[in-house]
Amino acid sequence: MIAWFREPGRSVLPWLGALLMACNAFDSAQLDRHGPDAAGRSGNGSGGTSGGHGGNGGSGGTGGDSSSAPCGDGRVSAGEKCDIAIDEGPGACPTECPPIANCVTRMLNGSNCQAECLVLAAVCADADGCCPESCSLASDDDCPDHCGDGIVQEDEGETCEPDSDAGPPCPTLADCDDGDPCTTDTLVGSEANCNPSCTRTAISTLQPGDQCCPAGANANTDSDCQADCGNQIEEPGEECDDGSASCDADCKIIPTAEQQDCLDRFVDTGTPDAACQRCACFECTQRVLDCRDDGDATRRMRCDAVVACGLENDCEGMACYCGTASLMNCAFGAANGPCIPEVEQAAGPSMDPVQISMRQSDPNYGLGRANLLGACGVTQCPDVCP
Repeated sequence: MIAWFREPGRSVLPWLGALLMACNAFDSAQLDRHGPDAAGRSGNGSGGTSGGHGGNGGSGGTGGDSSSAPCGDGRVSAGEKCDIAIDEGPGACPTECPPIANCVTRMLNGSNCQAECLVLAAVCADADGCCPESCSLASDDDCPDHCGDGIVQEDEGETCEPDSDAGPPCPTLADCDDGDPCTTDTLVGSEANCNPSCTRTAISTLQPGDQCCPAGANANTDSDCQADCGNQIEEPGEECDDGSASCDADCKIIPTAEQQDCLDRFVDTGTPDAACQRCACFECTQRVLDCRDDGDATRRMRCDAVVACGLENDCEGMACYCGTASLMNCAFGAANGPCIPEVEQAAGPSMDPVQISMRQSDPNYGLGRANLLGACGVTQCPDVCP
């Protein structure tokens, strides 16, 4: 992706320098006899924070368990049905499940962030005030006993008669659809019992992909919601939404003169990386200017070249230098990355991997300035600088 918005802490070059210096303590015969694998088994490399493997013989990082949703963080995450930290409204966990309508009863199922209300199957039972679709007077004394006589007996629970001349026609499930994605439309009863009716229940559960944005939800909690500038909640696509004088009517930050200068000169509007570059001009203004507006014309040119090469080749950090070469091979001059000339020029110039490693974060060199900008960008703009 964008090399100059990458964290130099993930670079392999400090390992290269350390590896070369360690090798100086041994004679070549020892290194040849044991080989890199044997030497690696005694190493203490550590992995990254995403469950990656460590250096040779080192331990991997602690990867996140995506199967365990963070219950109690106030957001309905993947794998959750609700969140116990939401007190009320969309996403709140139910504690009781009252009936939706006559013949539509529910029960509470699950607990904590897995709690939900499930609709129970209706059963034929006398004296419960309900005549389910599958029942008749013979199996449930709540069913009407005059259905089909052409007269709508409301006192017996009839809502219509199959004979349309006796009143409005009996509704079907298609008639119950109100076109609102935020309601659950159900047909209760049946024409056979002269008691069909429509029930509509407002959806309050946050369910991405159901085309419903429940009342009280926002684009941060439900992907079906659109960002609403002015609701005092910063949502995807917004740079601010706090009502302050520095936030305009489109929820974009009003730049300072220095930030505007950065935007005008260093953001490639319309490109896939424009949002990342724009964020850097706001959050890493000085780092951008240190690299791309450096008073030292040579250093500026070299820093800018690293930036341009990373963008063109979609490589990150020092992968632009080492490419597909292993740590050992890169250390001994077998780097095959797409930006070797740019990195070497920005590091001095220098073709020495140890010097390149030592200068990767040194602001006296173009390479250091490019990587310092990358560290700021990946920290301050993680959502738009992946």
